Amino acid sequence: MTLLEIWNLRMSSGDMKARVSVAVAAAANGVLLEDVGTTNHAARLVWAKAALLNIPAEMEQFFWALCGNVTFLQLGAAIDDGSLQYVINTFVDIFAGV
Repeated sequence: MTLLEIWNLRMSSGDMKARVSVAVAAAANGVLLEDVGTTNHAARLVWAKAALLNIPAEMEQFFWALCGNVTFLQLGAAIDDGSLQYVINTFVDIFAGV
């Protein structure tokens, strides 16, 4: 995928933005339900609560990170929901600051 193709997917895909939004919300909800003994739980919990208050802003940040992921770059909008969720989940610690 070229840089311009990545830009166009990032900026013009309403369906993809909706999917990323839901994946971010699902990741945040997952953090709310995780065991308190989970590594970095406190920081992850702070992130999850803030994320759920402003999913559109979180989606924007996560979408940019997604644009650097090899799986996403190979599949683009054709990425399946399970793979998308997996990739989003891998970014949670980063966005939680841990």
